[in-house]
Amino acid sequence: MNYTRPIASCFVEMEHEVHYLYSGTWDYLYNLLMLPYLRRVDTDFNFSCAEIVNSTNFRIIMVFPNWDVRSAAIEKIVNKCLDRIKPDVVHIHSRVGFPAIINKLAHDRQIVVCNTIHTYGYICQKRVMIDYQGETCEGPTDF
Repeated sequence: MNYTRPIASCFVEMEHEVHYLYSGTWDYLYNLLMLPYLRRVDTDFNFSCAEIVNSTNFRIIMVFPNWDVRSAAIEKIVNKCLDRIKPDVVHIHSRVGFPAIINKLAHDRQIVVCNTIHTYGYICQKRVMIDYQGETCEGPTDF
């Protein structure tokens, strides 16, 4: 939130409605049920905040790489948020805890999507462009 809070507050000051959705994987927020759900968060910020608890898209553990692309449980939560809020723009600041399909979910509703990329999760499963031998990955060759 250190990066996004000032941006969100600035948009609020410009009289935009701002909703902030993030994944609890940053805090390793999981409980024994392991079923993803949305939790509204009370803050002193001038915008609303909600957090996905029990994300199927783990922060570090890459046991199920397909979940990094699609996750029915997270898609359901994000779809409900998009349908309820009906945003004009979705800014994806970090995809950690979210499947890559969230871009498409917004795009399919003709919502403008802006991505800020801090790691290479969209093109590298390990997100750091380091291969299995610890060497620098050459990256995609089809650009």
